[in-house]
Amino acid sequence: MSKVDLLVNLGGRLVIIQAILVQPGSALPPSLCSGLISSLETFPQYLPDLQEGVMANGASTGGVEALWHVIGRLPPSAPGILISQHMPPGFTVSFARRMNEQCAVTVTEATDGAPIRRGHVYIAPGSRHLEIRQRGKEYVCRLHDDAPVSGHRPSVDVLFRSVAEVVGADSLGIILTGMGRDGASGLLAMRQRGARTLGQSEASCVIYGMPRVAKEFGAVESEMSLDRIAEEIVRMPARSRAAAAH
Repeated sequence: MSKVDLLVNLGGRLVIIQAILVQPGSALPPSLCSGLISSLETFPQYLPDLQEGVMANGASTGGVEALWHVIGRLPPSAPGILISQHMPPGFTVSFARRMNEQCAVTVTEATDGAPIRRGHVYIAPGSRHLEIRQRGKEYVCRLHDDAPVSGHRPSVDVLFRSVAEVVGADSLGIILTGMGRDGASGLLAMRQRGARTLGQSEASCVIYGMPRVAKEFGAVESEMSLDRIAEEIVRMPARSRAAAAH
């Protein structure tokens, strides 16, 4: 019996796998079998799982700090996350780059047609709407330059409505701190399609505007602190698997 290291590309990640070469008819030692089972139990986090839920997040004033707080607490196994943050052109690239350098998940500015992967965060470019679309068996980002909605481009309503239409119940919508009403009607559409919907609590908001209006619309299932929101995102894949089993 001998071992070799294999470098393989799985979902855009380079992963080293130790392959065990066994002569025909030989048995594996019990200790080695135990190690293999343990590895197989944790191995799925490296695979691109496109059907275990999508999270959509909208924010405005105070949202940059709130996003740092939430995204910075997520593991690489977190569901794919789309973000519409009210931000002018030119700032989202550097914002995504800084987050990517300091977070366990991969953070990028969204590009048109990019597949949505677990452990990846996609931030809408300033002045462009971000939506989700289905292409075959995978979800992808769609960017467009239609007129502002709810006074904004990117608009949280545009993102949330697309998630409601395409993903439905297998999604989580979160509305964070900010002024105005952008995101309220879109979050309501998500809730009506069976998605979980969360709003940032008033006590933790810089400006309790967008979450308040969404709550008044009946769009918010629960209000939570930023720490609890991060915990809900982490639990989302397990909830999706449990729902699929029923």
